[in-house]
Amino acid sequence: MRYPVAVWEEDKGAFSASVPDLPGAITMGSSLKELESMVKEAAEGWMECVFDLKEVIPLPSTVEHHLADPFYADAFWMLIDLPRERFTTPTP
Repeated sequence: MRYPVAVWEEDKGAFSASVPDLPGAITMGSSLKELESMVKEAAEGWMECVFDLKEVIPLPSTVEHHLADPFYADAFWMLIDLPRERFTTPTP
């Protein structure tokens, strides 16, 4: 599933990112390519922890859902494929 990721450019060309639908899934990278990899790692770790706690992993929202939030005013957005289905229990 494709989750929106808020991205900010930091000093010296580094980037930070947050996955708004997965509170606390934040990371940094020295390039956009590295950031994408780091976001996937942070988000999958977040999903694994939530799954282990037997809580529900939120479905992805849209970028538009977050645009009115002033916290994201200076962010740009990317979409990241995350394996939510890997962390869901099949229903019988």
